[in-house]
Amino acid sequence: MGARCGKGAVSHRAFYRYRIGGNDVEVMAGLRIEHEAGLFDFPFDRSAIAAERGGGRLPLSLLEDWWLLYSLMPATSKQAKAAALQRHLLDKGLARADRLAALSRLPLPVEIARQIRLLLGDS
Repeated sequence: MGARCGKGAVSHRAFYRYRIGGNDVEVMAGLRIEHEAGLFDFPFDRSAIAAERGGGRLPLSLLEDWWLLYSLMPATSKQAKAAALQRHLLDKGLARADRLAALSRLPLPVEIARQIRLLLGDS
């Protein structure tokens, strides 16, 4: 489980890192991120799956979800990834606007909620 040290703390019930076919794969369960507006408890269900590999054994998460997760993480390296993903989503559009809209109803920092509205075109 990740550190529980206050705002910005990331925790998970399980975390595994694999190398499969030359690709790095991280598998997480029970992902939670503490932030200034509360606790983001990542809702992983069928709506969070962008695609599956390995005969359905390896679900791949949506870019929209990764943008939000990286945006909530305090690490500078994650913020750079969040900015790159946000540029991509603004340029190419959302694959799953419904998913991002649903996530926007969870407790989020004001600035991230504003960015979601921008991505959804609700500025």
